[in-house]
Formats: sequence, C-alpha cells, structure tokens
Amino acid sequence: RAVYQVCSKTCQTSSSQLPGSTCGPALVTCLQSMRRLVIVSVLTLIFVLSVLVNDIERPFARSLVVCDTDVDASPHDGLPSGSKMCGDRLFVIGEGSRFSGAGQSLEMFCSGFTTLLIAAISDRFGRRITILLCVTALTLSCCLFVSAAVVPSWASWFFIIGQGLQGFLNVDMLIALITTDLAQLSGADGPAIFTFKEIAVNLGELLGGLPGAGIQAQELQDYFHVWVGILALSVLTLMFAFFFPETRPNTSVPVPSSLGAALMAEFRSYQRLLTTPVIRWMLLQSILFGPLWNFVDIFPAMLMAYFGYSQSEVTVRFVAWTVLSLACTPLCLAACGPLGYRRAFNNIWRFRLVQLFLIGPAIATHPGALWTFLVVHSVLGGQVAIDEAIRAKVVGTVLSAKFVAMDQMCSQFMSSVSAYTYGELFDAKATSYVARTSSVLFCLAFLASGYAVYCVKVAPTFAVACDELTEAESEESTSTKKD
Repeated sequence: RAVYQVCSKTCQTSSSQLPGSTCGPALVTCLQSMRRLVIVSVLTLIFVLSVLVNDIERPFARSLVVCDTDVDASPHDGLPSGSKMCGDRLFVIGEGSRFSGAGQSLEMFCSGFTTLLIAAISDRFGRRITILLCVTALTLSCCLFVSAAVVPSWASWFFIIGQGLQGFLNVDMLIALITTDLAQLSGADGPAIFTFKEIAVNLGELLGGLPGAGIQAQELQDYFHVWVGILALSVLTLMFAFFFPETRPNTSVPVPSSLGAALMAEFRSYQRLLTTPVIRWMLLQSILFGPLWNFVDIFPAMLMAYFGYSQSEVTVRFVAWTVLSLACTPLCLAACGPLGYRRAFNNIWRFRLVQLFLIGPAIATHPGALWTFLVVHSVLGGQVAIDEAIRAKVVGTVLSAKFVAMDQMCSQFMSSVSAYTYGELFDAKATSYVARTSSVLFCLAFLASGYAVYCVKVAPTFAVACDELTEAESEESTSTKKD
C-alpha cells in the first residue's frame, strides 16, 4: 500500500504538469519499477549476508582447533597459527579444513534436502513466505555461531549444526527460482535476465566479501563480537524480507490445498521430469559437475599451507578475483551476439576444458597455475548464465521451476559428498605430488565424466535450443530496428 501511494503521488504530479495525460500507464510503470527494486534489493541483501557468513566460517573453524602445541611468541614462519588454542599452524590449517569441510557437507546435504521442501512451500504458500522462513533459518544459524564462540566445550556441535542450518537458507535455489519466475513473464528476455542474475550474484559476493575480507585480514582468534554484529544484520534482513513482493506466476495449474498435497505434487512433477530422456541426462550431468561448485573453496587452504601465504594475503587476492569475476560476467553473453549461441557456447566449452584439464593438475604444486586457473574461471563465469538460459529453453515454461529445484537438489547432494571428501583428502603437511593433488584429481575425474555425458547425450538438444535463442534474438533485433 505504501508503494502504491508513493507511485500514485508521483503519477498525479506528472499528469498535472502535462494536461490531457492519463495517470494509468505512469502508475503501472512506477509500480513495476518499485517491484523490481524491492526484489533485487532483498535478494542482494540476503546473498550479501550469506557470502559474509560463508567467508568467515573457514577462519572461524580454524580458531576452534585445539592441540597440545602451545602458542608461543614466535609463530610458525612468522605467521600466526589461526587458533589461540594451538600453535601448530599447519595442523590448524589441516584440521580447520576438515572441520569446515564437515560443516559444509552438512550444509549442502540440508540444502539438497530442503530444495524439495522449498519448492513445495513456494508453490503452496508463495515465494514471499519461503523467503521469510529461509532468512529465519540463517538468523538461528548466527545464534549458534555466537554460542560456539562463547562455549568452547560445545563449539564443534554448535558450529556444525549452525552451518547445517544455513542449508535451509538455500540462497542459490531461491535466486534461481525467482529468476525463473521473472524470465517467464510475457516479453521477458531470458538470457539477459539470467546474465543480470549472475552479475547481481557477483556483486553480492563483492559486497559481502569486502567486509569479510576486512575481518579475515585482521587474523582474529576470537570471533564473538563479529558474530554478534552479523546476527544483528540478519535480524534486519529478516525485517526487510517482509516487504518482498510475490513473484509466483499465475498459471492454470491449481495451487495445492495443503503442504502434504504440495509435496505429493512435487513428486509427481519430478516423475514427469524423469520421463524425458534429455532431462535425465541433464540431471546426471549436474550430479557429475557437483564437485566443481565448491572446488575453489579449498584454494585458500592450499595457498596458506603449500605456498606460505598469510590469511590476509589470500583474502586481498580473492577480493581482486571477485572484482574480476564481476567485470567478466557479461563477456559470454556478449560473445553470443556476433557468434550466435551455438558457436559461442561450443567455444566457451573448449576454453573450459583447457582450464580444467591442462591447468588444473598443476594448481597444487605451482601458485602461478592456481591463479591462472582462477583468472580463466572468471573470464568464463558467464557460461553459467548461458547454460541456465539454454536449460530453461529445453525444459519449457511448465516444468522449468521444477527442473530448477531438482537440478539444484542433485548438485547440492553431490557437493555435500565432495565437500566432505575435500576436507578428508587435503593434507596441509603433504610434500608429494599425489598427496597434494588428490583432491584436484577427485574433482577432475567427475568433471571428465560429466563432460562425456554432455557431449554424447545433452549437446545435440542444446544445439537446437541455441539456434532457437539466436533466432529469437535476431527477430527481436530486426523488430527494434523497424520501430
């Protein structure tokens, strides 16, 4: 109502200055602009908060490591260990990685499990209620982190359960679901909307990463006051989420009468999805690509343990990498204009293979290879948006939201396995090539299998969808020139 009143006053002022003009179109335009602004603002704030929490979790996990080595006045190699309860820096890095890996594994498992629940709740009660419930889970998670900083004897339980609660936020699922809603609106430019989503995500990573970087650069060993501040921010985010507008599209599909009916409808929708062969292969591809989504998370520990970087040095460089990723996100979409979607997407895949299988095996032994890998990763970051737009075209409007949910669920379950595996395989004191690169080889083995599935079973269908997107964009460009 408040938004409507603001737009009405603006409209009345404009119509009074222009005799004979009507207020209806201006009011509609104002309301649509305000609606988009609120959607982007709420989602960006939620994503910023989730990035901030995730950035601080890893050093926070290291601060909880306990060992028999005293923290003396001369830290290892002139660098602090990261824990006031253990003076062995490499042990703290290794145990902190395992600790964080276990928590992240639980978080990803909960994300995959709640994907089904989120989809059911959003269909039954709407996207707004889902947003409120998810931000509430994040607020409870921050409460447990505050408790972990206060009660050392229960710190491990509070940390793991708190990180598990973050899985109920499932911010990637929320953003993907709402982006799909907006892309399905009449006259919407799907690829542009998904690309804008990737830009907003990278911007959120930057806005959340900057304060996170400042906190990490201080090499803190007590995070109580940090988590109190983040808890206050999460409460404000929860209050702001009450203003989120409903984005659930109006379709001919009836709204379920209860949550149980919504869950059964979800299962039936998934059964419909699995009856289509190409969708089954796309979901298998998502499962096999799962280890890639949290692969970069092990890089900070590698840099600190294998190449002697301090936590603050790693933080500053990763902030620069985030800025680069934000700047490079539109490049893939820009290449689709002159080259066409099929040719551009195929070329992007060729560069991706070079990144993964030529540079990837050397990242644990040469810091230059690791940073080159990340730079190429930034340049090719827009591939995700193009891939999502193509998948939405293949699946169609009716099953698009269900496919997004199931696709996210498959990826998150596999990411849960890979997060735990990365933590177990990582050895901060390793010296041999095999010991250092075991986690890298684990990831590349799955990615090779996923790419084989893509080439044999998915690529032909994607090629047709790419041609349709190119044709639609060409028609739109021709129509714009005529106008």
